[in-house]
Amino acid sequence: MAHKDINDILYNLLTGQLTEDDQQQLDAWLDESPENKQQFDELMNADDFAASYHLYHSIDKNAAWQKFRERIDHTQGSANELGTPKGEQSAGHSSPISFKKLLRVAAAILLLVVGAYWYGVRHATTPPTLSEEVLTAMAQSEENGKNEAVLTIGGQQHVVTNMKQMLSVSTNAGKTESQQPSTTTQQPLSIDPSTTVNSRFEEAATLVTHHDKEFWMTLDDGTRVHLNYNTTLSYPLHFTGSKREVELQGEAYFFVAKNQSRPFIVHTPQGSIKVYGTEFWVKTERDAKSKTTVTLVRGSVGFTPSSGKEQMLKPGQELSVVNSQLSIADVDTTPYTAWNTGTFVFENSTLQQLMSVLAQWYNIDKVVFRDNSLRSIHFTGSLERYGSIERVISAITTVCDVEMEQRDGSIIIRKK
Repeated sequence: MAHKDINDILYNLLTGQLTEDDQQQLDAWLDESPENKQQFDELMNADDFAASYHLYHSIDKNAAWQKFRERIDHTQGSANELGTPKGEQSAGHSSPISFKKLLRVAAAILLLVVGAYWYGVRHATTPPTLSEEVLTAMAQSEENGKNEAVLTIGGQQHVVTNMKQMLSVSTNAGKTESQQPSTTTQQPLSIDPSTTVNSRFEEAATLVTHHDKEFWMTLDDGTRVHLNYNTTLSYPLHFTGSKREVELQGEAYFFVAKNQSRPFIVHTPQGSIKVYGTEFWVKTERDAKSKTTVTLVRGSVGFTPSSGKEQMLKPGQELSVVNSQLSIADVDTTPYTAWNTGTFVFENSTLQQLMSVLAQWYNIDKVVFRDNSLRSIHFTGSLERYGSIERVISAITTVCDVEMEQRDGSIIIRKK
């Protein structure tokens, strides 16, 4: 069993990636001293779990390592003074006992820093709690290569495929090239100008998902955001002041961290959403009509149009703004929450509408209907979001009683 640095094990714990070997090594570390156990318990009992996720990535590991080395060198010197014969240790190598002490010092400093940070924020912000289904879907998205976005900070573009990579890039924003970690991936990319957001933030980052990708991200306050394809989110690297503000174009689901003294606001092309609760879905469209739709799952939100008064929503209500005309209706929220758990849900959708969604997601060049009457066939049901296109096609052909053929990046649909 390969031994990892305790910091890497703590990172895996904070992000839900702890392996069985990690757990064994963590248990051994906890058994080494009562102090380790006490500090670890304080860490686990803190409220703002998301803060530790960000804080871990904000630590200058090189500087921290140097301090650890100085501490362990001092420890080795003390050991010699207590009677350890000089010359028994090889130059440049630490004894096993010293290495254990080094790990204890590293972990203790990390836990104390995290604890101090939490002391100031734990009573102000409550991070959202994600279900096991949602966490599983997040893992499936990464495993299937669907979790990907283009992150732009300070004019530099980066392809990111997970939060660890994204936070590493964000932490090193503004550093010179020589200061940035060698693992940071920077690639020149072309982004459709229509997807960009004219941000109001001084230190802004912008995430853009392409037509066949999505991205799960965590904001500075612990708010979780699930971006669908063809979506742009602009946000500050750190929330400051009395409000937490972001800008959205496209489609996203928000799990908002609660903070009554600092409202969370989502700016859209047709108005702003002020969050008084936790979960809601937003979609903006810019085609023949300018449209914004907000569906509230739980909690409370208010929508203020570009010109008009704030309209409050109750759970299970959907607000639509089409060309400045506002309406509110009761809806079933299942289709809006299902995609967070790895499922497409279609309620009385036409086959043409269904295939339009799947063509985006599976990067299909063209859908050809051999008979126009097939376009209006209605479909109600659910499909796996991360299933293979072959399995999806098999399910559709069975339910809709049609034949579907894949050919040269296209899908051809005909009567049986």
